Amino acid sequence: MNGHITLAFQGDLRAFALDKTSTSIGNSPSADLQLAAKGIESLHATLAWEPRASSWLLSAGSPSAQKTLRLNGQLLSSVASLEDGDIIEMPDVLIRFGLTPMTPRFRGVETNEVVLRGLNKLTLGRATGEQTADPKVELDSEDARVSRQHLELDQTEPGVVFVTDKSQTGTLLNGQRFDRRQLIVGDRLKLGSYTFEFTGTSLRRVSAFGGAKVEARNLTFTLQNGRNILNQISLDISPCSFVGILGGSGQGKSTLMNALCGVNPATSGESYINGVKLGDSRQMAAAGIGYVPQDDIVHLELTVTEAITYSARLKLPSGTPRKAIRDLVEETIERLGLAEHKEKSISMLSGGQRKRVSIATELLAKPSVLFLDEPSSGLDPKTEFDLMSLLRRLAGTDCTVICTTHVLGRAYLFDQLLFVHGGHIIFNGTPDEAVDYFKVENGLEEIYLKVGGDETRTGANWRDEFEASRPAAKPLAYLPPAQEDTTQQVKPKRGPGWLPTLIIQLQRQWSILRADLLNLLFLLAQPILIGLLVGWVADDAVLRTFLCVVATLWFGCSNGAQQIVREISIFRRERVCGLGLNAYLQSKYVFFAIVTTLQALLLYLVTLTTAHIINPSDFNSTKYMEVMTTRLTPAPTAAPGVAAATTSVQAQVDEFDIVTEDTKGKEEAAPAATAAPAAEVPKPKGPGFLMTSLLRVANFFECGQNIMDTTDPGEGQPPSPDTKSKTLGIIFLVLLLKFSALFAAALVGVTIGLAISGLVRTSTQAVMWVPLVLIPQILFGGFVVTRPEMTPSVRFASEFVPSYCAQRMMDVAGIYGQITPRMTNRTKYPVFLTPTGEQEEVTWTELGESTTEKYDKVSDWNVSWQNLIVFPNRVGQHHNAFRIQRGVKKYDESTEQRNDVRYKMGTLYGFTAPAMTSATILGIWILACYGITIWGLIGKQKGK
Repeated sequence: MNGHITLAFQGDLRAFALDKTSTSIGNSPSADLQLAAKGIESLHATLAWEPRASSWLLSAGSPSAQKTLRLNGQLLSSVASLEDGDIIEMPDVLIRFGLTPMTPRFRGVETNEVVLRGLNKLTLGRATGEQTADPKVELDSEDARVSRQHLELDQTEPGVVFVTDKSQTGTLLNGQRFDRRQLIVGDRLKLGSYTFEFTGTSLRRVSAFGGAKVEARNLTFTLQNGRNILNQISLDISPCSFVGILGGSGQGKSTLMNALCGVNPATSGESYINGVKLGDSRQMAAAGIGYVPQDDIVHLELTVTEAITYSARLKLPSGTPRKAIRDLVEETIERLGLAEHKEKSISMLSGGQRKRVSIATELLAKPSVLFLDEPSSGLDPKTEFDLMSLLRRLAGTDCTVICTTHVLGRAYLFDQLLFVHGGHIIFNGTPDEAVDYFKVENGLEEIYLKVGGDETRTGANWRDEFEASRPAAKPLAYLPPAQEDTTQQVKPKRGPGWLPTLIIQLQRQWSILRADLLNLLFLLAQPILIGLLVGWVADDAVLRTFLCVVATLWFGCSNGAQQIVREISIFRRERVCGLGLNAYLQSKYVFFAIVTTLQALLLYLVTLTTAHIINPSDFNSTKYMEVMTTRLTPAPTAAPGVAAATTSVQAQVDEFDIVTEDTKGKEEAAPAATAAPAAEVPKPKGPGFLMTSLLRVANFFECGQNIMDTTDPGEGQPPSPDTKSKTLGIIFLVLLLKFSALFAAALVGVTIGLAISGLVRTSTQAVMWVPLVLIPQILFGGFVVTRPEMTPSVRFASEFVPSYCAQRMMDVAGIYGQITPRMTNRTKYPVFLTPTGEQEEVTWTELGESTTEKYDKVSDWNVSWQNLIVFPNRVGQHHNAFRIQRGVKKYDESTEQRNDVRYKMGTLYGFTAPAMTSATILGIWILACYGITIWGLIGKQKGK
């Protein structure tokens, strides 16, 4: 056992190691530790080693010194055995005592964590140097409170461990003595100077305190306008105490609590949990903080068991056995009195029961300190009493409980009251002391009337009066431990890591969605209904793709817009427990990107199916299949025998210069001789079932014209040998571009929705923002106003609009591999016709007579051609083509080439650069929205 002290004297900090004899403290030159300070006697105190106590004893040097010697804030009445972390106070002197036992040894190696994997039995006891049959964790040989065979652990299956107390001095399990018990994750065993925590997979040495000591030094919180919400607040909260932070609305009590636990750190000053200075979420998690905000911190769609189980999986280390997690969840449910409600949806519970579930989720990791913001708000008197009594019992075991409240009817349950007014602590003490100090007769509620009704005194005046009345209540400067605690070498492993956390979050999100059947059905019905309408209304291929893109953006934006803002309380709570920003946000991205992508695919399939049913002529499936079957069918070849015979006869005929009757007979006989083999020429095989199926799928997705144009061998030419490879290449590339456009639109829509959710304050604001974001997607998407029709400024802005970029990818997919068609000659903006100059007839009856007119048929992909190959800055700069007939200039209706069009008729379009550029811009949108959302989450974490 090693003892250490840290001494704060005259502004300096000094550390000393204690030997195993006696150390005298006083102002005498003969004192081992001389302190020349006013009020310090020649022999003021003595620290003496006591083997039977396994610690040092503190005693006063004289009766007069005893009047100024305090231990942990209380006057020393007799000799006291010191515990690790004790604070000794003398006039102008502060001493922190540290007790450090030997680091446990297991199998000859020093360790603060013993992994139980593969162990059936394990013994813990005092080191004796003797060999034991079972593996043994050896503890400090000088610790008299530890027996040689102190504890015995039996592991029946992974995560199921029973512990038996074999000692003479006894062992505490969560503060209670026992004989034999099954360990639950988070259980703490205290034997002598050691405390071990069961993690489900190991025994880990932790701090001796179950509850945390909370310390604050000079906390100040300043708003941007310069107003101070907190003003130089310093305080100490003892372990395992029940503390109430009281005050009127807007006086700073919630701000103080958030600064103490690190949820919203103070502008200046420091807060400590068991000596750990709080800075980021990792330090908050290491300090063992539980946080229950005023709002519900559980998903209402889940059952009680599901909510607590998911919370346990997020808090406990990766690899914790499922059986251990189930046991912990069951024990926590029983502890909070929720057993009869465990299979109920949380939305069906009362306010008090929901608050119990919220507290249960925090108790899973056995926090050393639990912060609660207005836990009794909105509860009826009985429920409020039950809840406050529960918190009182929690503080009496192994947890420090700190809560804000403005209801003083149950204030007598608190160990310590902190009254906040005007950003100052105007009282710090017990409920009885508060009654005496404020001189109230009708209950503590009268304090509000007394403080709030006195307009002549500010918060600073009240604070000064209180400090003057009890000068000893003012905390001294923060005093660090005498020596780094060896138990801190093993950091608490809270949380399963990034990838397991991501998976757990995705599973929880699916459980939430699955539990809300109406919402799930609505998500499925949306794309089906919209797809039916689009396929019915739109008879243009580009219009169909454009509406699918805009609808996909809408799906994604709507899915993500309320996700963060409606569960911000849950996010803040899980951040305190160590949940990473990236893991949380990425789970939202992945889940809703999958949901929105499935919606987009369903929408596209329903749209095309409806279009095929209503307008089958637009797809020309019969002609397409005939053409492609011919091109993919090999040319017939003669059988080898037939070719040989024919060649032989021909050779014989060629040997004669004069054709005689005999030769003629031979010539005539040759065909007869080879007639039979000619009948056996094999019939050419078609493209096969797989290839035929691919062709039909491609035509369903409107790729037929792309394939026919790419594989066209030219008039009068036989099919190319690489027709099949060209066909497969076109199918793969075009479908890849189309599905990539839908996926990119889905992901960008989700990221925009989550960015909105990360910035707004309420769900109503999120709903109002969605139309403002989506309407520009229609206006700048490149269909309502095509690229050639846009002004230069609009065209520049459109380049960065998500719907324009996704539609541009669709445009490239629509015409990739197609031949540039004919175009109008007499219009300012080029209109693209069909490559073969197809016409469509319109017949009507006029004055009793049937009339028919023929019109050039506009290409189904006209808008795509306009957006991709027309020079916007040269529109209309075209010399109209004409012919001279009988001396008269006659203008053509269509032409093969225009000056404002990039390619002339017949040019095969094979460029993917516009699609790649648009995909890059969409990627930038995703990254930018991710950064905006992270920024918004950081602000929300701080309550902004």
